[in-house]
Amino acid sequence: TKWTEEYIDHCLWHGVTCNKEGSVSSLNLTNNGLSGFLSSDIGSFPSLEKLNLTDNGMKGSIPSDINKLASLKELLLSYNDFIGSVIHIPMELDSLELQSNRLTGSVTFGVSNKDSSYFVSDCGSPSFFKNVLICDECTQCCNLLNECEDTDQAESKWASTYGLLIVSFATIGICFITACVSWAVKHNSVVNPRTLQKIEDKINLTGQDSVYVFFQDESYSGWIFALFVCCIQIVILNMFIKAARLKLEDENSAWQYKGKCLPDGEDCDFEQEDMKGGWFIFIILMSIEVLFDLMKGFYLIVHVPGMVHFSFLKQIRYLFSGTIICLVIVAFFYV
Repeated sequence: TKWTEEYIDHCLWHGVTCNKEGSVSSLNLTNNGLSGFLSSDIGSFPSLEKLNLTDNGMKGSIPSDINKLASLKELLLSYNDFIGSVIHIPMELDSLELQSNRLTGSVTFGVSNKDSSYFVSDCGSPSFFKNVLICDECTQCCNLLNECEDTDQAESKWASTYGLLIVSFATIGICFITACVSWAVKHNSVVNPRTLQKIEDKINLTGQDSVYVFFQDESYSGWIFALFVCCIQIVILNMFIKAARLKLEDENSAWQYKGKCLPDGEDCDFEQEDMKGGWFIFIILMSIEVLFDLMKGFYLIVHVPGMVHFSFLKQIRYLFSGTIICLVIVAFFYV
């Protein structure tokens, strides 16, 4: 490897790359059987842009002298036995790999890094420790099984119970506006009695195959039963939302990690990407199934207002039934 040979230019050493000025710009010693501690002298390379010690037996803490490497862009220390409670990275990096070590505490950054940065650490669970490593800016989190997941799968501000409430109120608002417009149009127009009778017959048949038909009835017990079923559906939808949240630090989470990271691979292998086609077909089939119900509910909202043969209370009941149908279907698509 020429590291121990005298009078040999250090730029010819194994794993060493120099720039035009003869300064070390890269140390690539991955899978090189190294052991021991990372010396604080590592900070003596001001031109170093890449430090790769992946898959070795390095131990001890990561020296703070790394912070002196002002030119550093890639810090790859994964698959070692580094320990420590707090890691602070003051410089702007393109790549940071710290997974498969025994680091605790948190990884913090002194500057805001670019969107294209690639940061990986042991911020997933299960972990070697009770308190999982915290890395808010990491793009991937791995666990002790070498399984990794993209952190952009984490819950957004909309993918929550509050998001469901916003979608629900928006749906109710759209249904109300549609009903008002429909009433205004019918109020100022003349409809053929035969056409009106066909619409009325279809309205009476809409929703007959679902529990929401009880909202069209005058029975209080039917209304109570239908409201109870709606409440159960809302609770179940909320449970689905909570279960779908990505909580990488929660060891009880049922989230299935999609990536597998190994020392001999540059990036994690996301095997389940092949399942996108299956999910697409499943979504299409389910959409076709529930869109028919959505059309039924919207049909009630469009045609019931202004029906001369319906009393005001009957129109309200049918409109409420149509709104509930649309609300449940939209909430289903949201989840």
